[in-house]
Amino acid sequence: NHHWVLGNGGTTLLFDLIAMGMVEKQSAHFVTGEFSQKLYHTHRALPWIETEVKEVPYGQGLTPEFIADEDLLCFTLNETSTGVIADTFPEATEQCLIAVDATSGAAQVPCDVNKTDLFFFSPQKVFAAEGGLWVAILSDKAIARARKIEADEKRYIPGIFKWSLAIDNGSKNQTYNT
Repeated sequence: NHHWVLGNGGTTLLFDLIAMGMVEKQSAHFVTGEFSQKLYHTHRALPWIETEVKEVPYGQGLTPEFIADEDLLCFTLNETSTGVIADTFPEATEQCLIAVDATSGAAQVPCDVNKTDLFFFSPQKVFAAEGGLWVAILSDKAIARARKIEADEKRYIPGIFKWSLAIDNGSKNQTYNT
């Protein structure tokens, strides 16, 4: 029950896409290095998102856990800057999505993608692909969340950040932002 979605712009653009289109009100971040911190700062910059951070000094591990009232939990599978690996994934609740940045660990670090709602990476790292591409593996719950947020007429989302366009194009093996 997961769907593959592709887009251009790399993980940096994907961080904004996640912040704008997957968070209803609150996101929690487990920061173990530069990339998990970058995702946290992207969310913190949006005024309509409340953020919580659990952070350790670079190089130390941190086990992600469920935090009440959050609707998105974010952490890295394998932190690019420090090599810290997430050893376990928290259990998701009905209202909370689990988002895992796997840029430095996809297809390399063993994990159960079925325990995630948004598993994403840039294939330039482990797959030695060109820079600027991102891949997201979305659960049905993540797709429903993205469509719900886009349906809210009070929240403006530019076309480049609309998950529905990426999802619909992904089902055709295409990208929206060529």
